[in-house]
Amino acid sequence: MFILPFVGATSMCRMSFQAMVKPQYAFGITLVRQLVLYVPLLLLFNSVFGFGGMLWAQPVTEIIMMISSVMLLYGVIRRESR
Repeated sequence: MFILPFVGATSMCRMSFQAMVKPQYAFGITLVRQLVLYVPLLLLFNSVFGFGGMLWAQPVTEIIMMISSVMLLYGVIRRESR
């Protein structure tokens, strides 16, 4: 339950990119979240920590994605406003 704010922030960034007609950024966030972060972290944490690692892969992925999504959105907004 404690990861819900992080999921919400990432979803808001994806929706913002879609509203700004920049679907490549929204797709990139989704792709990075699932394929680049979640699956490798799931495999790594599972092999290192066992079942507990599987439970922690999702929150770690969401926290990393929230930080990177907000930074990406901030950068795009700054670039577009110039």
